[in-house]
Amino acid sequence: MTNDFVHCSDLNAVQRWALASILSEGEHTAPRSQDTLELYPVGFELENPRARCVTNRRRRWNLPLAIGEFAWHVSGSNNLDFIAYYTDRWREFSDDGSTIRGSCYGHRLFGGNPTRWSRMLQLLKADQNTRRAVFLFGDADMAFDLNAKDVACATSIQFLLRSNQLHAFVTMRSNDVIWGLPYDVFLFTMLQELLAAELTVSLGKYYHFAASFHLYKRHIDLAREIVSVRDDTSPPMAPIAATEHLPLFLRCEESLRSGTPLTQLADLPNLAPYWRSLLEPLESFRKDRYNDIPSSNPPGRTQG
Repeated sequence: MTNDFVHCSDLNAVQRWALASILSEGEHTAPRSQDTLELYPVGFELENPRARCVTNRRRRWNLPLAIGEFAWHVSGSNNLDFIAYYTDRWREFSDDGSTIRGSCYGHRLFGGNPTRWSRMLQLLKADQNTRRAVFLFGDADMAFDLNAKDVACATSIQFLLRSNQLHAFVTMRSNDVIWGLPYDVFLFTMLQELLAAELTVSLGKYYHFAASFHLYKRHIDLAREIVSVRDDTSPPMAPIAATEHLPLFLRCEESLRSGTPLTQLADLPNLAPYWRSLLEPLESFRKDRYNDIPSSNPPGRTQG
């Protein structure tokens, strides 16, 4: 068991620390008959939430998948084909073959009218000192369904606006440190920064708490390789700008997903540079997916 709260400068440091800690201190567990090493409970602070990309050469992290998942969530979708375009592994977590029931966080945040996201925005504008800016994820009954293929790993995200800085606090019931953790942090820090930009406040720090940090035993060798790389840093992404262009970005992403090349997107000339920069990795992925160039796409993610 660990009660230490760790401060990390970037996501590479987070993953190295998490894996090294599990390899040295993890206890054996086997939920759903899958052998794992586990630490509990665990918490860390990411000092710069924009340093959210994993560049560790052993990890072979997939930036197009991270951006694609962000697009899927902020579009409010729970559609399986949408997210499975970026990695077929998502098909293993659908109960009905057409939707994702558990980890569709964006479907709960950005779906409906008015959306919970817009209500959160209004709450923080009305009361900058509020402690009520909390999203709760998941269906309370799904966790008890032994046949459910996907139960939300994240339980909540809370935002505190203090001294004109927006801080985020994410709580996880379960976190797979090899595959799930880097994509979860990417998504939630992107949501944190998007909300900060819409509020026109500064980006604060990101805090992450997990009841179970775990490593599947089949990933132990990979974990050791990742930990062995110590000279890498994760450069921060550029600040989010022109949030009003998010719907335009999503239309462009949908067109790329349907096979339209980046240079042929009708909306591209009107898109702000920040959002165009997110489309460039998706264009490389589109070429791989549609065999425009030899495929070199790294493997995808798994659930917690």
